[in-house]
Amino acid sequence: MKMFRPLPLWPLLALALAAPTVQAADDDLQELMALLDQETELATRTRMNADFVPGMVTILYADDCLRGGQLTVADALGTVAGYHVSEINNGDVRTIVRGLGATQNASNLKILVNGLETNRVTDGSADWVFRLPLTMVDRIEVMRGPGSSVYGGFAFAGVVNVISRHTDSASLVGGSHGLNQLGSTGTIPLGADHQLALSASRWQQGNSGLKTGPDVFHPAFTHSPGTVYDHEQGQALLAQLDVAGFELQAHLLSATRGAGYGQSSALPHEERPRREQAGQLAITRRIELTPQAYLDVTGSWQQTSLEDAMYVPIPAGVTPPGSTAPLREDIYRGSGNEDRKRTLSTLLQWRVLDNHQLQAELGVADLRITSAYDFHSVNGQTPIYSDADSNTVIAGSQRRIVSGSLQDQWQANDDLTLTASLRYDRYSDWGQHRSPRLAAVWRASERQLLKLQYAEAFRPPTLEESNPGTESLLYGSGELSEEVLRSLELAWVWRGHDSHGNITLYRTRVEDLIEFYIDPGKTPVWRNHGSIISNGFETEWQQQISRQWQWRTSLSHNHSIDEYDADQRLLGSVDWMGTGELGWHITDSISQTLGLHYIGSQEGSENSGRLRQRRRLPDVWLLNASYEWRSALHIDDLTARLSATNLTNRRYYTAASPAQFPRGLPHGQRQLTASVSYEF
Repeated sequence: MKMFRPLPLWPLLALALAAPTVQAADDDLQELMALLDQETELATRTRMNADFVPGMVTILYADDCLRGGQLTVADALGTVAGYHVSEINNGDVRTIVRGLGATQNASNLKILVNGLETNRVTDGSADWVFRLPLTMVDRIEVMRGPGSSVYGGFAFAGVVNVISRHTDSASLVGGSHGLNQLGSTGTIPLGADHQLALSASRWQQGNSGLKTGPDVFHPAFTHSPGTVYDHEQGQALLAQLDVAGFELQAHLLSATRGAGYGQSSALPHEERPRREQAGQLAITRRIELTPQAYLDVTGSWQQTSLEDAMYVPIPAGVTPPGSTAPLREDIYRGSGNEDRKRTLSTLLQWRVLDNHQLQAELGVADLRITSAYDFHSVNGQTPIYSDADSNTVIAGSQRRIVSGSLQDQWQANDDLTLTASLRYDRYSDWGQHRSPRLAAVWRASERQLLKLQYAEAFRPPTLEESNPGTESLLYGSGELSEEVLRSLELAWVWRGHDSHGNITLYRTRVEDLIEFYIDPGKTPVWRNHGSIISNGFETEWQQQISRQWQWRTSLSHNHSIDEYDADQRLLGSVDWMGTGELGWHITDSISQTLGLHYIGSQEGSENSGRLRQRRRLPDVWLLNASYEWRSALHIDDLTARLSATNLTNRRYYTAASPAQFPRGLPHGQRQLTASVSYEF
């Protein structure tokens, strides 16, 4: 089998080859030189330069993303090498990382906001974080590859930490399809060494106007092509308070959005939309034990509620599995639940010697589904709620997690740093898992680094997957095992005066993916499936060409093998992806950015059904353009931006999940945006 095929990325490669290496003036290199000093705690929980941490960490600055036309956290993540971000049938954001994610029932990422874990107790999702406007955000730290040795379960294919903006600013964004965002951020001094940092936003957008493709049902009964209900509105507040030696954090979110394409079929009309609320509170106290050691004690509380949008699993006229008579009317179904999580953890950092640092963590978490319900409605009539035994998940389901980890960082000499870590997690309702990591970072020269890492990760069954109602359709899924990932990475990092970049080679093996599977005409199930091998490379590069010109680009290739699949290709994996941005400072205050985004051929489903599935979804080029005007209207600290994403209005398709739309899910409406922001 051929592992690689020719890549039609000549515009990006031509851009790279055409870029002369010109030493720019110091004031024009400030942004690029800042890359060399980027620090992060994401990979090790010890503050280190991002280039020197084990594994690969990408740091996205929100201002750079806004300048390139991205508006949300999801938009920004789509520019990271190896990340493919789209929406699935029900409208949830899906992240496919290094080929993994299309078939998984829960998130394949550990999602943090200001260092706090946000994945829901019930299903592991954190959809609201992806929808946060970038005007609330200072930066996004992205770790590619397994992170369970530091963060435990769900740090499977990567870890994402969203850091809120604290500068005093206000912003207003408007655009096509009824887009509007209003945001404000700032810091309020409360006396000596005390301050309150706030980041708030309210946003809204209407339907894009897209129509679904055909679903799996017969034309006499289907509602396709139907409207894609991708409208949304929400509001969020992120707060941090430093007072009397304590750090307090609070996150509040309320969001409503449409039913997307329809979970199982196109919808005749929309009934109830999706509603999500989340609240978090955490308090941390740092205790200095010695000049070389300190202890962080953190307690946190999280509560979320989610009601999925109503959907039509089987349209009227179709005979359901196990029945002999067709449905007479469209029956909408929905479900909802509330959950809470309480955690207590201690983190010890001890610098044993100047070249030797130890880290130890102990934690306990209590997770519980406090309420759950399923309901259905016949053609929009009053909803009828199911008996508790028929619910998707049983209210009162709970688990306790006890965890401990140890990490040893040793600088063997001036050029070599070694890191070894091991984490142990014990689940009261499921079992236990150990997650190791071994890594080396070698400074080969003043400008070059080499990294080597072996790491493992796991994703346990969620409470929803482990506790379906005894009379629910999913009760027959059987007992599930944890997903296990083992990864080996080799990376090269370049730190030049006017350039910065990296190349990463990886080989990953995954066993027992947990997926939600629908075989047309049969009852859906959760199942462990797949023995997967994922090989590939990722590269990122940024260069200051001259005083007026700079460019940045990323390129990735992935070849994922599903050993249980007929053609041995993993559903949803994308072979090639690339982004390129060329920035031109027209004047001291006006700049233009031209961007290209390439999404390669994606593996489709092979399920049988009325329509033949599209086995390979075609590749697509997307063109973006934006302008930025600093000190607009001669007002200091006022910035205006105009942007157009998908400038040519190019339609493209991504793999459906579940595979109810054989031709894929359409995307690609042009988005025009205008914004103003002011820093006080």
